[in-house]
Amino acid sequence: MTAPSAGDSDFVSIRGVSKRFGGVTALSGVSLNIRRGEFFSLLGPSGCGKTTLMRLIAGFEEPDAGHVAIEGADLAGVPPHLRPVNMMFQSYALFPHLSVRDNIAFGVKRLGLDRAAVASRVDAMLGLVQLQDLAKRKPDQLSGGQRQRVALARALAREPKVLLLDEPLGALDKRLRQETQGELKRIQALSGTTFIVVTHDQDEAMALSDRIAVMRQGEIVQVDAPGTLYDKPANRYVADFIGEMNLFPATISGLSEGRAMAAAKGVPGTVTVAANGAPAGEGYWLALRPEHMRLGAGMGPDADHWLPALVIDRAHLGAQVAFRLRSKDGETLRAVVASASAEARFDVGSELLIGFRAGDAQLLRD
Repeated sequence: MTAPSAGDSDFVSIRGVSKRFGGVTALSGVSLNIRRGEFFSLLGPSGCGKTTLMRLIAGFEEPDAGHVAIEGADLAGVPPHLRPVNMMFQSYALFPHLSVRDNIAFGVKRLGLDRAAVASRVDAMLGLVQLQDLAKRKPDQLSGGQRQRVALARALAREPKVLLLDEPLGALDKRLRQETQGELKRIQALSGTTFIVVTHDQDEAMALSDRIAVMRQGEIVQVDAPGTLYDKPANRYVADFIGEMNLFPATISGLSEGRAMAAAKGVPGTVTVAANGAPAGEGYWLALRPEHMRLGAGMGPDADHWLPALVIDRAHLGAQVAFRLRSKDGETLRAVVASASAEARFDVGSELLIGFRAGDAQLLRD
């Protein structure tokens, strides 16, 4: 088999990979390029194939079809311990009887380095994760975030070309996860190692990643930077999975100069939006993010389209207030407004109008 090129843009190259377990298809013709030094996330619900893809890169599974390569070297038949890859598991799997220093040194000692080289590399890893002062402690004397950094240092100490992280923050509570995200990103940037993270947590993926592959039923649906995934989802599945979205069933009744005239359920009049090559017909969704919705007691100039709704819930989130509303058709809608704005004054049970600008709407397929 001809090896792919080893450019920075296809540092990790996955081509036409398929994998079945009995009668279940875990991956179906997956192709993907991951760049050198990139923080890349595989994101999707349980059973979408993301963990299987990670295990194929690690060498714990072999594909039924297709190939995986790193720096142009096809990894077919290469056992896990000979691949330029290391893995950090969600449980961290630290040795409880060893100190922080000895945990980090464990894998390095098996590289055949002399004692001075091992000590030098361990010192470098302790500095990278900022645990020099805790080097003599045992894992049970550390916080959850500190244990995570020890596991990360141990995985990086072998200087892998690719580090695989399986739900790396899943063992931490919410507050510690948020605090640790920045630290994980800092360590990745300083090390220069390509990180591939498997997660079902969209907030985690959005906060950490340079790019994200959203997966569904063994296939990759969209690969993009976090902002692009949020602002320009490829379809309804991605829009629903990344953040929240108001979705109105819609039909394109006409097309003119790259614009589509859409009739959306519950929305008075016709909404004119970018067609993006979509043909006329049914089966579309008019999609709007909650922060693009406006609230008012009457129709105002800050929206092109208004529909009646009832406030069924509101949550004060500091600088913002998040509303859940019920439309006249019984659909649940969401709006997020600035807490200091006049829109935030509405209480539960208020009857009002919810509106949007046509320029903020987009058409999506399933």
